[in-house]
Amino acid sequence: MFSLPKQARLVLACGFLMYWLAPGSAAAAGHKLLVHLGSLNCPSQSECIEVGLNNDNEEAADIFNPRAAADSDLLTFSPKLSQYTAGLACPTVSQCTTVDNGGDVVTFNPVKPNVTKISTISGSARGAAGIACPSVMQCSATSPVGEQATFDPRSPHPRFTPLVRNVELLWPVCTSRTLCIATELDTGRIATWDPRSGALRTVAQLASRSGIRAVACPSGTDCVVGTSTGVIAFDPRTPNGNRRALSLPRADSRGDASSVSGVSSLSCPSASICVGLLPNNRVFSFNPKNFAGHVEELRDVGGTLSDVSCGSTRMCAAITDGYSGPSREISFKPQL
Repeated sequence: MFSLPKQARLVLACGFLMYWLAPGSAAAAGHKLLVHLGSLNCPSQSECIEVGLNNDNEEAADIFNPRAAADSDLLTFSPKLSQYTAGLACPTVSQCTTVDNGGDVVTFNPVKPNVTKISTISGSARGAAGIACPSVMQCSATSPVGEQATFDPRSPHPRFTPLVRNVELLWPVCTSRTLCIATELDTGRIATWDPRSGALRTVAQLASRSGIRAVACPSGTDCVVGTSTGVIAFDPRTPNGNRRALSLPRADSRGDASSVSGVSSLSCPSASICVGLLPNNRVFSFNPKNFAGHVEELRDVGGTLSDVSCGSTRMCAAITDGYSGPSREISFKPQL
């Protein structure tokens, strides 16, 4: 799962490093570089896919094993996508679907990299803002103006339809083929809907304005959002009902008041473990049912971590944003 903003992130060097981490440490191995990192998804503990711009300024997918130092496979989409990547969803190890800010949709097999379908979501002049695929037969994309489009990625003919008015819907997650969730930009609200009919179910205020930064759902009855102060757990079927909130400490032992506040990305490989990214390359691994957890710093990362995806409870991968040096891919074992 992913939670990157739609703005372009330019990487400053021509190589990236992948790590298998012991807790709090890193070691390097060379791989192919994507110049612009867009989205990360790990459908298994031995397969991760990253989508973004390559050195030729073309949208591409980098397919790698986070537990090995072997070379990765780089797939360049053809025909070319028109804009920056807005999201990536991989319901299985053999099928992924990505959308870009122009509304182009690509479905491909990362096991045997070849583009299978390329189409454009119609009905909106603003393109796509995110995508979720609860199955190989169904995906739902969201738009910057409050729309959704649900389609079969194997034979896509998607069209956006209105959901909420003039609000950008980010980080969609579909807990099933009948329920999807997305966050509204700069409102602190989430929207839920039935993707089969496109009908809005609920709009719920979970945090203050601009407070929600990520969302993940480990099961059909449990979701968590990352906020500027911590995490909030809720039942996506009744998001206005009971909620559980955890505020993270705003200072660490070094006295850095910003180092442990705010969750910017979330991934939940099971109903008993979620992993979130904190500032200063810290990782918060926790049980979403009782918030028992552990915060650790990943050292020697060589950049700022921007997205995380966990292929299992024993393997997670993260990417750096590339602002402060070579872009890197980091693998680690979450610690509870």
